[in-house]
Amino acid sequence: MAGNNKKGNLWNQWYSWQSQFNTPAGIATGNAVFTTFIQKQEPLSPLIISERTGFPLEEIREHLLFAAGKGHATLNESGLVTGYAGLSVVPTRYSFSGNNKEIWFWCAWDALSILSLFEFSGILRGPLSSGNENIALEFSEGNITTENESLRLLVVPPEIESSMCDGTCSRISLYRIPLPQMSVDHIWLTVPEAIEWGKILWQPLKSGQH
Repeated sequence: MAGNNKKGNLWNQWYSWQSQFNTPAGIATGNAVFTTFIQKQEPLSPLIISERTGFPLEEIREHLLFAAGKGHATLNESGLVTGYAGLSVVPTRYSFSGNNKEIWFWCAWDALSILSLFEFSGILRGPLSSGNENIALEFSEGNITTENESLRLLVVPPEIESSMCDGTCSRISLYRIPLPQMSVDHIWLTVPEAIEWGKILWQPLKSGQH
């Protein structure tokens, strides 16, 4: 029961964190960014987002600055969006290749959730935090076809005072059983559990996708 309470509390923290970005302008921005990143793997300007979504340019800029300030978005020196909600068009620790695409993710949870939700087919590559081992997980239309029963995802609470992409995401990692003892407030999720949670959190960014 205590474990379920811990999971429930952590889930509530993550749902609250994600919800602050789910304003109408925020959801529209996420739709536009994810569509572009998935189709073209290139940075996106606030102006193009405004034109595609119908929201005023200033409102889009305000949302992006808010999101970037919390590490929910990354912008380059020209103000173009290079990362949003864990999906990136600049190299990070976790890479995916398939269907003539190469995209990146801030952490393993981002990767598992987004690849499953958007039904990607291809190979996810990235590190295991328990050593020098790298993993390669194959996805077919969003389903993992590689053995993953020995893997667990370490999930920690969102760090409110630090950047999501540079802070919390650096601590969310895949491990292989046997699991280490951790001194932080955390939970372990199986890969299916992590995907189930992630699909709920990232679902608003899929609305309107074609």
